[in-house]
Amino acid sequence: MFSFRSGKDRVSTGPGDSIDSRASELFFGAGMSSYVDKPEEESSDHHRDNRGRLKTRAETRVLDPLWTALTKEGLASLRLFEGLSVGTLERVITLLDAYVREVATVNALYQLLRELQVGFRTPTEEDEQAVLKRFVPHANDFAKRLLHLDARLKVLVTDLEDEFWNEHGAAKGRDGWRVHDVSFPRFSRRGKKMNLTSSTWD
Repeated sequence: MFSFRSGKDRVSTGPGDSIDSRASELFFGAGMSSYVDKPEEESSDHHRDNRGRLKTRAETRVLDPLWTALTKEGLASLRLFEGLSVGTLERVITLLDAYVREVATVNALYQLLRELQVGFRTPTEEDEQAVLKRFVPHANDFAKRLLHLDARLKVLVTDLEDEFWNEHGAAKGRDGWRVHDVSFPRFSRRGKKMNLTSSTWD
């Protein structure tokens, strides 16, 4: 069980690192230090780029869909109930499989950002354009898929609640149990730390 999240439900690439913080570090290291495009950061209406040119907030926040997706609760919100039908459990497995398939995307996003690192030299316009063209579209496509999976998950959890209620009414256990909490009680809903291996775009 895992999720691509920050905060209480997070997958980590190392001690203390969540996916959104690691992605933010690599994003800046790829020459995007003039951008204020990182999660949970308030930015001013204008920001100067590496050459002193003023950029608007819209220009600098090119990864808003990604940060939005990574700060959602995601799979930590999955709750199960006693006595669910086999067909319902198969739906849960299908959705979990869809989340698992996105792990390869996360790996590829990391690898791509590593390839785009500029080292200690001063970033150039060409560096920024490489990130905007090669990384940002992939990242935001991933974000859209993840947000859609989250929406499907919400519908599924509602269906699970309805099935239990229709079968058992106000019986004990009507609140269900969080799969994440039961699977990883040690983390107390702060998420499973998980190492991700490298991958590349096909």
